[in-house]
Amino acid sequence: MRARFFSNYNLDNLRAYLDARGVFEEITTHQLAEWMPGLGDPANRAEHGYLWVSADQALPEAGRMYAEGSLDRGRLRQELDSFLELVERAAARFDSFTLFEFAIPFLARHDDPVREMLAEINAIAAERLDSTAFFHLAPLVEQLGARQAVSSRSWLMAKMPYGLKLLQSVGDAIAARVHAMRAGGRKLVIVDLDQTLWGGILGDDGVEGIRLGGHDALGEAYVAFQQELKRLRNRGILLAVSSKNDRVTALGAIDSHPEMVLRREDFCALEIDWTDKADHVARIISQVNIGPQSVVFLDDNPAERGRVREAHPEVLVPEMPDNPIQYCDLLRSLDGFDFSSITEEDRRRTQMIRENADRDASRGVYASLDEWLASLSLRVTIEPLGPANLARAAQLLNKTNQMNLRTRRMDEAAWLRWAEQEGHEVHTFRVADRFGDSGLTGILGLRREGEEVYVEDFVLSCRVFGKQVEEVMLAKGTRRAAGRPLVFDFLETPKNAPCRSFLDRGYLDRNRDRYTFDAAAPFPVPAHVEVTGI
Repeated sequence: MRARFFSNYNLDNLRAYLDARGVFEEITTHQLAEWMPGLGDPANRAEHGYLWVSADQALPEAGRMYAEGSLDRGRLRQELDSFLELVERAAARFDSFTLFEFAIPFLARHDDPVREMLAEINAIAAERLDSTAFFHLAPLVEQLGARQAVSSRSWLMAKMPYGLKLLQSVGDAIAARVHAMRAGGRKLVIVDLDQTLWGGILGDDGVEGIRLGGHDALGEAYVAFQQELKRLRNRGILLAVSSKNDRVTALGAIDSHPEMVLRREDFCALEIDWTDKADHVARIISQVNIGPQSVVFLDDNPAERGRVREAHPEVLVPEMPDNPIQYCDLLRSLDGFDFSSITEEDRRRTQMIRENADRDASRGVYASLDEWLASLSLRVTIEPLGPANLARAAQLLNKTNQMNLRTRRMDEAAWLRWAEQEGHEVHTFRVADRFGDSGLTGILGLRREGEEVYVEDFVLSCRVFGKQVEEVMLAKGTRRAAGRPLVFDFLETPKNAPCRSFLDRGYLDRNRDRYTFDAAAPFPVPAHVEVTGI
């Protein structure tokens, strides 16, 4: 995981902070007078690229507006167009590229026309570079305050106008985003109830006696903590409960307490009994079907934290503060919650997990797998990759591990460029049934080379794996191959054994890690599936 930074600032302190945290294996900086030549050099490549340049340096007309108060809008737009062309060419060399928003560090509060200009050019840049990540400095500056965020001393002595606290905040944000890309991010938060979601012990104090809300600093702290968890839930992070409690009493408190922010429907799983919490975590992970590296466990009890750490070393188990007033600070400090894009599937994730549980429960009603599959009334809609589905499809590409042919990772911009090349195509698969809409859950990427068609991406969410959606994807691929051999080159990882098991079902000819469909007729669509776009 290599990174290159391009900036008219001195980034030595930021680089040292990122090195100390082990975010990248290698960091190269092109800074001060070297940023522009470095950005334009086609030899400068890496997995991650970052461009942090002040508006007055990138756009001379913006600097004149800041210094003199007058603006030639035509000239500014010409400069902006030329600069964004340079950024587009540079971004193409990186798997992911981040542009820091245009800012002028020492801008005074009364400079409203300059602020309006900056807002305008940032809006234009965001629209023009719609697949490039933007790093927004303004919230960090506002959070820290001008005195801590901006430093004249640092600028005069080291040519870095921002103070150490802001640089650390920038480093933390970069670390969180890189972690999310590398490990798929944190997807599930498992929380205790007593002394974690509310104050007091429910079994001793009763529903009326627990501390939650009211005109009480601790009660308000628990409400604020729940509100922070609710924000995560609204952005697609799953929530679950692990509590040693009487289940009926605990659910009654969740359902009925007037100050509860989180209700039963906000949780994808509720493990409430007197058994080992390590077993709770194992059952929740199995039900949600994600890896332990994507899980955060929050519990006020040090013994319970230690037990879960011991049983599930990949689960993140942070130390909880002694004072509940600091719970929100802890939650905000955790790395890995990636909100660079939020899709409709993210917002519906808890509901979809619940629907999947109902779907799996219905399996026992039917005597055979075929009868159960037929009962689902499965519907699959196939669409080409495009702007409307790019964000969700890129999430699926970068975060799916098990049903994944080659585990290729690409950001939105790089992947869209790949898909638009001659001989390349990407198809997405949306799945729904009588229980609900599972959303965009499949990807098929194809590359034509000579007389063969190669499968670059064969990706399917575990939520729908085993319901013959994978057969629909194979049917689509063979139709697009149009009589040519369809080739799957399997690249093994520690997690994609389910994909191998599908390839070994007997539909394809195998030669080591190469699987080929070479038949005159396309693969048939499963009889129980209604398919649109085949």
